[in-house]
Amino acid sequence: MSLLASTLFLTACVELVVEAQDLQADQVSDPGEGAQVDDTEPVGDTGPADDTAPAESGQSGQSVGGEANATVSRIVDGDSMEATLQPGGEEVEVRLVGYNAPELFDDNERTCNGDLARTALEKLLAGSSEVALVEEGTDRFGRLLADVALGPDAAQPTAVAALISSGVGLATGDDESNRRLMIQAADQRLGIWGDQCGQPQSRNLVVAETQVDPDGNDRYNLDDEWVRIENRGDGELSLEGWVIRDDTTGHRFPLSGTLAPGAGLTVRSGEGVGDGENFYLGERFPVWSNQWETVILVDPEGVVANWAFVG
Repeated sequence: MSLLASTLFLTACVELVVEAQDLQADQVSDPGEGAQVDDTEPVGDTGPADDTAPAESGQSGQSVGGEANATVSRIVDGDSMEATLQPGGEEVEVRLVGYNAPELFDDNERTCNGDLARTALEKLLAGSSEVALVEEGTDRFGRLLADVALGPDAAQPTAVAALISSGVGLATGDDESNRRLMIQAADQRLGIWGDQCGQPQSRNLVVAETQVDPDGNDRYNLDDEWVRIENRGDGELSLEGWVIRDDTTGHRFPLSGTLAPGAGLTVRSGEGVGDGENFYLGERFPVWSNQWETVILVDPEGVVANWAFVG
């Protein structure tokens, strides 16, 4: 890292600290035949772009050294923003690391959770349009990868931690602190874990059991990588429109069929013919991470209805 980059600061006590190695949500891995890997990285969010007003400019906060080298020009969605580098005026997009906000669009329709996530990021950066970027890498889309360090008076040390702890979005990557914040938010039914976009169609569909780390190399044992869901209600439950997903945007799978009261369905990662007891995703690579995983059931209206944290 250059001397200039190491001395930059964030006006209003906001500093962007880039951690390229943590962006699990926006990278994809396609290992060659015979590669000894158990997990694949998910595809990032490449949904429709959206226009929004520029972040409001406020008074400068206490200086922590150096000079600001960028200005936030637009909040793109709940986990990315556009900034203009100074000097030179180069426009870049910044992607928050270790965090995945709900999609702003779903099938070209705006989502409640997506709008709320973007609003939350706007509020965090309100009055702090001038920022200092510390660049260490980019993702495969050419975006700068960063977290946003908040000031000493903030409840959480970073923007990502603040958003996760409020239930705005999902923790990704290997940060155990962010995972704990997500679990706490879910336990308290905050944000996406609650009813901010309405009640789910049913809370009777639950993640009952998981096997995310089968014997051997997961890639060659996809049928034994599974998540079992169950209908805990007293009536038949249609799965049409329901989605099972992880904490990324790339692993999001529609379900189908019906479940009788008390019945279950084993959702297997590999290929096969569904028989009422098993549902196959038809994937060529593992879906669920071995060390840590978030399994989420989303109803047809996009409301998070049930979840399990594994690992």
